[in-house]
Amino acid sequence: MQSERPSLKEKNYSSISMRRKGSSITPGGVRPMNTLTIPKRSPSDNNHSEALEQHQHRSSASEKYTNSPPTKSTHESIVEKSKQIRERLAGLNDGHKYTKPQTLPPIQPSYSHEVKDCCDIGVNIKFNNLLEPPLVILQLKSFSFNGNRVKNNGKSNYVLSVSSNNKFLFITKDGKILDKYLIHRQTQLKSLAFSDDSVLIELQNQKGLIVATHYGQDQHLREYFNNHHEWNVDATKTIKDIELVLSRVKRAEQVHPVASTSPPPKSSIFDPLKNMKTTTPTRITRSNARQQMGGETEASPISIDQDDSVPSTTGGLWEDDIFQDDDFREHETPAPFVPDLKYQFPGNKVFTITATDFKTLYNNDWINDTVIDFFIQYEIDQALKANPKLDSNDIYAFNSFFFTKLTHKTTPQEAPDYYANIKRWLSKIQLMEYPYVIMPINEHAHWYGCIIRGLPDLLKVAKEEAEATTGGGHHPDQDHKPRKYVCEIFIFDSLSHKHANIKLPLKRFIIDYCKDIYNLNILKNQIRVVNARVPKQNNFNDCGIHVIYNIRKWINNIQECEKIWRTSHSSTQIQVSKTLFLAEERNGMRKQLINILLDLHAKQEQHTEIPKLQEDEDDVIFIEHRSTKPEEKPVEHQTVTTNYPKTLDPRVQEKPNRPNRPNFHNSELNVRFGERQVLNIGVTMLNELFPDQFAALPITIIENVQLFL
Repeated sequence: MQSERPSLKEKNYSSISMRRKGSSITPGGVRPMNTLTIPKRSPSDNNHSEALEQHQHRSSASEKYTNSPPTKSTHESIVEKSKQIRERLAGLNDGHKYTKPQTLPPIQPSYSHEVKDCCDIGVNIKFNNLLEPPLVILQLKSFSFNGNRVKNNGKSNYVLSVSSNNKFLFITKDGKILDKYLIHRQTQLKSLAFSDDSVLIELQNQKGLIVATHYGQDQHLREYFNNHHEWNVDATKTIKDIELVLSRVKRAEQVHPVASTSPPPKSSIFDPLKNMKTTTPTRITRSNARQQMGGETEASPISIDQDDSVPSTTGGLWEDDIFQDDDFREHETPAPFVPDLKYQFPGNKVFTITATDFKTLYNNDWINDTVIDFFIQYEIDQALKANPKLDSNDIYAFNSFFFTKLTHKTTPQEAPDYYANIKRWLSKIQLMEYPYVIMPINEHAHWYGCIIRGLPDLLKVAKEEAEATTGGGHHPDQDHKPRKYVCEIFIFDSLSHKHANIKLPLKRFIIDYCKDIYNLNILKNQIRVVNARVPKQNNFNDCGIHVIYNIRKWINNIQECEKIWRTSHSSTQIQVSKTLFLAEERNGMRKQLINILLDLHAKQEQHTEIPKLQEDEDDVIFIEHRSTKPEEKPVEHQTVTTNYPKTLDPRVQEKPNRPNRPNFHNSELNVRFGERQVLNIGVTMLNELFPDQFAALPITIIENVQLFL
């Protein structure tokens, strides 16, 4: 029987198919040969084929290099070709038409590297010393130029800097100067003003306004301008309402558009009358002429120069200063606060407020944790006096270090053991007996807080479920469903951040605490986390103030606040929230807190002995917070204590044998490494390397210093 399968010669092998896939079937462009259907070639055929290929190769080479000598044989042609290639590469072959390329001169320190200034004019970077480290810097959150806004997305670093030669003000992105954000002090800067969280830069010749929004820490820049009067900047004043100034600028731009720095369109070149503006004819008077010549204006009782309904083309609001005298408030000088305030609350809780702590309440500074811990306890004490229904055993407040200790981890890679971190801390209290627990939290230089309510109910439900499980002998998932949301955690943040990362630590330490102390199992879904709706802060400085304010409103209106927080998306509750959280109260909180401390300080008896509490090594924690405002001169030549705060736990005094902190000349090194224990030789070396106080250090240098320390 004849097989229906094709023979080997008739079979189509993909590996020897003439149709090629891609640029090459095999590496190097080698073409496979069909040895099945093509008869074998004789040695003479092979020699003929090789000679033909060599002839084709020589022909192509001769077309490229017309003066190549003829090839005598295959071996000699290869040798000759290799020699020619070596000679060409070395530039030594005069027989070819190949000429040696001219070597370019080495790159000299050129002055061709330019950046566009705010007037779109090229400015040489190296000639103007713009590559040198700036004298002072300010980290920016966002900035805008005539409405074109650039926002920091967290991936780039935007900085407002003063050049090393004290002539330029510019904005950089990751160390590179941005085009159109370079301002010359003498010719382009008209005025500069500060608000609580922004720097407003007005340009000459109606070029516009640059608004640089920062994170509220502008004390170094203010101090620099106060010490360098050539900038003509009064940094002691602060704009009260930046929105009022911006609305004024917007109205001025509608009347007098900002002068454009871009070239005119082509249509205006060929049609000179197209963009011509018509104006009402004016009558020239002595006062008008004197004003145009730059002299003083002459008052005239009758306006006959121009119709008021027509906008002026030579004057107006935009040409005048955009800042008015009533836009500013003066820089606040802290009241005398010597000696320190030592205040004792019920339960022998002693707080010490120094002049340095007190100073943070002025000039919209960031208040530190000592002030926050004090006023949380103060608000609790005042609420207990005003509301007889509240008991001192109903509310417990952790200090501001508790959450930092809770989430502490030994190495960045490992997961923190939440309960083990604060186990000894919790051994001093009966946590589950407090219906309300207050916890201030500081993360990434931002203050917010949380309130835990219902811990006794959670413990009661857990005991009942344990008894039901043991009595019936069944697994709780079979016949008994645990109650949900027995305990609630309200998280309130004046920047409306959700903080999903803190849910696990808060739930975990409660669950592990109940398991360790009561041998009870708590389920995660029995603890509910609620993002409470609270008023939003208007700047980047008042987060700590809002924490105190929100606790004050809650502790005096517990039911109303919790109802609003549970149903915050309801339109009715939003209206109720506005009537409960008043803007006037929030705006006056700093002044109220200052007055409270001054009143307590005045009533303090200077020689009252306060019992000294015993120190606990777990509670002695030295915080890494430094003053954010320049030190004020002591009043009446009295020495003001400037040590920051002794510990985050207000019940504990500072250990007297703590090593001295390093004193670096450079302010950025002080901020980053001022709390470390550094040998004197290391401090001396770094001060020799970085002697300038306000010099900005690149991130690479900071990393190297960190490795060195």
